[in-house]
Amino acid sequence: MKRARAERQYNLVEPENRLVARTLEKRWNEKLQQLAELEAAYEQARQVERLELNEQQRQQILRLASDLPALWHSVTTTAAERKEMRLITG
Repeated sequence: MKRARAERQYNLVEPENRLVARTLEKRWNEKLQQLAELEAAYEQARQVERLELNEQQRQQILRLASDLPALWHSVTTTAAERKEMRLITG
């Protein structure tokens, strides 16, 4: 079906412009292929880098986050540790 449509379009092009049409169509198809490859690579990278947490890990992180103010104000926390926490939390 695609091939038949492409052939009809090609036949509609004036004979003196067919080389240009073939060249443009070839470039278009190459770009579409590159786009498909990049989209697939992006999706694969996104899946690999995705951090999946179970509910226990999620709760543990939330508990740690709620403890940050207490940790910050603790007498045992050094200035260097506070600086590091500031860098981590932005």
